[in-house]
Amino acid sequence: MMEFEPDSSYALFGAEVMFKRLQALTQESGGVRQAEDIEYIHRMRVASRRLRAVLDLFKDTLPRKKFVEWEKQVRRITRALGAVRDTDVQIVALDECLGRLTEPRNRPGMERLKLRLQQRRARLQAEVLKALDSWEASSLADDMTQSMHRTVVQARLNQVAPVSPLVFQLAHSHISMRLEEFLAYEYC
Repeated sequence: MMEFEPDSSYALFGAEVMFKRLQALTQESGGVRQAEDIEYIHRMRVASRRLRAVLDLFKDTLPRKKFVEWEKQVRRITRALGAVRDTDVQIVALDECLGRLTEPRNRPGMERLKLRLQQRRARLQAEVLKALDSWEASSLADDMTQSMHRTVVQARLNQVAPVSPLVFQLAHSHISMRLEEFLAYEYC
């Protein structure tokens, strides 16, 4: 990765993107807490992974201490959501297998496995709630929102252009790097 001094338009662009990703993450928390629909977990996990990626891309526009704190909390939520999502997917797959089951003697074992997965899911839900409680108690979302808002307001007051040559240059660099990482799996 190339070294650079971020300009104001890059910081503005980063703040706007981070704010959108943060909103996507926080809007799912109510549904995740209720645990009535597995799609809330899925969407929040995707949002947390995207927020982590954006934080990493724009970390040079953030104070180091804030970046470390924010990244740590988002990683914690992502980890908790990942374990729950994996279990949800396993339960759905098992339900599909049970629906297609033609051999009745296999049903008790599969039902038992499903019960164990549901019990695991209930334990994991407690971990997710603990991670969400920690996130909300830390007021990190508010801190992130205020920080992004300050960056946007300052940039607009200074009439910073929304994009600059550096934004395009860094976008090209980041996309090229991710494309190379992706293409490394071509043999698979």
